[in-house]
Amino acid sequence: MRWILLGLCVVVLLGFVIPEPRTIPVDNASPADWNKDTFWYEPWGTSGVHKGIDIFAQKGTSVLSSTHQLIIYQGQKPKGGNIILALGPKWRLHYYAHLDSIEIDGITLVSKGTKIGTVGSTGNAQGKAPHLHSTGLSDTGAEYKTAYEEEHVYAGFGIRFGASIIDTLLLLAITFPLLHLIYGKGYWTAGDSVVGIVDVLISYVLPLIATILFWVYKSATPGKMVLKVKVVDAKTGSAPTIRQSVIRYI
Repeated sequence: MRWILLGLCVVVLLGFVIPEPRTIPVDNASPADWNKDTFWYEPWGTSGVHKGIDIFAQKGTSVLSSTHQLIIYQGQKPKGGNIILALGPKWRLHYYAHLDSIEIDGITLVSKGTKIGTVGSTGNAQGKAPHLHSTGLSDTGAEYKTAYEEEHVYAGFGIRFGASIIDTLLLLAITFPLLHLIYGKGYWTAGDSVVGIVDVLISYVLPLIATILFWVYKSATPGKMVLKVKVVDAKTGSAPTIRQSVIRYI
């Protein structure tokens, strides 16, 4: 079980280190073709929140893959009309909606800039100006902003999950050798999830103390440092207190 967990962590980590080159997903589009302030705007009709950007263009304009990605779904939805869903680097899901046509079939690996469809007005965009609704779920929408208006931008689930994986691998690289040194080969074949008191201290208490200290004194664990993410007090923007860190960890 421990080796399976380690293998899964490595696979997930590899997804975060794959390069993610990006391009605007509408052919010949420029920042003038969308309003960056509509990202995550609310209220937004029956959707509640506008989880993406509308890039306006003439009907039939080529829609391009915004990065290297795996197309995992094409179809029709009441709100999105003709849609494409793709999985890209960093384990981000990319969503393309209101397409006039879908020009890719089945589960397909595509490179950045590959034509996957055309701009349209399908779904709940009928009667409106043709546009592509585009979003990278778990993303902050930074690729659609000319600049950040706020000092602190919320980090999406994907980047926080990636930081957790990096932290987990780092902890395993430290704790597994220690446990092997103390318990020997029997540690790996033991049926119990916890072998002894030292196992509890190394596997549970040490990570707790290390994580809280990193949050309080560095505002980030090593994984968050790698991905340039910080843990801060939502009101003050400063590092969390020990009490806040303990509550957050629990």
